[in-house]
Amino acid sequence: MQSSRNTDFFERQSRARNATRCLVFWFALAVLGTAGVIYALLAWALVAAGEIRNFWHTEIFVGVFGGTLFFVGIASLFKSASLANASGAEIARELGGVPVPQSAQGERERRLINVVREMSIASGVPFPKLFVLKDESGINAFAAGTRGNDAAIAVSRGALEKLSRDELQAVVGHEFSHILNGDMRMNVRLCGWIFGLVMISLLGQILLRFGTLSSRSRSRDSRNATLFVVVAGLVLLVVGFISQIFAQIIQAAISRHRERLADASATQFTRNPIALANALARIGGDTSRLESPRASEFAHFFFASGVSAIFATHPPLEERIRALNPNWDGRFLPPYWENFFRKSPEPQKTSAVPEPSLPARLRELAGTPDGARAAVFTVLMTDSPARNNAQAERLLHTETNRVFKLAETHWDEIFALSPEKRLELAEIAAPTLRTLSDAERRSIAGTLRDLAEIGGNTSDFKRRFSDIVARALSVKTAERRRF
Repeated sequence: MQSSRNTDFFERQSRARNATRCLVFWFALAVLGTAGVIYALLAWALVAAGEIRNFWHTEIFVGVFGGTLFFVGIASLFKSASLANASGAEIARELGGVPVPQSAQGERERRLINVVREMSIASGVPFPKLFVLKDESGINAFAAGTRGNDAAIAVSRGALEKLSRDELQAVVGHEFSHILNGDMRMNVRLCGWIFGLVMISLLGQILLRFGTLSSRSRSRDSRNATLFVVVAGLVLLVVGFISQIFAQIIQAAISRHRERLADASATQFTRNPIALANALARIGGDTSRLESPRASEFAHFFFASGVSAIFATHPPLEERIRALNPNWDGRFLPPYWENFFRKSPEPQKTSAVPEPSLPARLRELAGTPDGARAAVFTVLMTDSPARNNAQAERLLHTETNRVFKLAETHWDEIFALSPEKRLELAEIAAPTLRTLSDAERRSIAGTLRDLAEIGGNTSDFKRRFSDIVARALSVKTAERRRF
């Protein structure tokens, strides 16, 4: 049953990606259609004025299409560049975000940091800059930043207070999907295109104003030129306005599909669709509305629709919940904080964050570059004496003496761990491996493949290990099975 459910979410991811590509095509077609409509109306006006005889006029067609696409393109590039230069942290601060340092000691902040670290490992995305929207009592979150190294995730105070740990993890996983799938870059492109269409309307306004001011001229030629300017301005104003509306509708549709994709990806990261369904149900029982005056500008960034708008950037809550939990009874949920953070005379250890399950020295080992290498090599090595000796010899020839000595020193301790604890050690080492250079990561992948070939057979343990390390090393999917 669980396998069938996971397969269903992979299918939902595929459908969402295909739908997005289709809508982006229609968006581009809308820009071309705008140029076509401008030409048609302008040609009709020129024929009616006797300036040209035939509706089809090659020079005017080329001029209108070329000019429109050039104008929209330049305006779009300008807007896209200005948006792309804003880092995720800058956007978070503009919306009232307060940075959360990894050394934070507050109970809710520590829980958030641990959840973000877990989703960073599960998704293979580097740990982002972290913010809390202190003034937002609703349940919401967003990811921002067009590049992986400047990405930021912001979580509202309401989400920290009103969600359980599993629900918060699901929401954070949803935001990691936006980073992994490049949704912020897509939003920047779409905003740029819409801005280009807005500029067409603005140009129409300028031409209308200029034509109105020039209408006092008495010469026939001047009046004809003025009429032409007024007609062109009116055409640009109307067509640009209508195109802008249609473009915003398509943008909202694309945003809704990316939200469905993020829901499905969060389920892949957490393996807990019910937690995400419950988080959405708590929004239905509470609110996701944002107080920031700039909320509408960034509405499509958020986990849930933060403002009331005609062009919905998110699917209905009911639709999202039923996709995650087909057995949902239709009832929304109250906030969870009353059950999670009870006030009592004595402090209670109610945090759902588990105590460290690995010895501190192994966690410290996985936090250093050489130690992380030694840890993942040792985790993969077999406990068969003959094969182990061959693997150790290969490791001695391919790695530095320091890495080999660290593996040798911690050998007994690592092999005393259960398979699950060994995988946990690999997950702790993964963020450190991601900080290494491309050449170092390729070297590690090569050593792991050598060790795997000597070790022989495949197993569920090796497959899970391969997934963890391949994401950390940015190894292509087709290569994961080789170690």
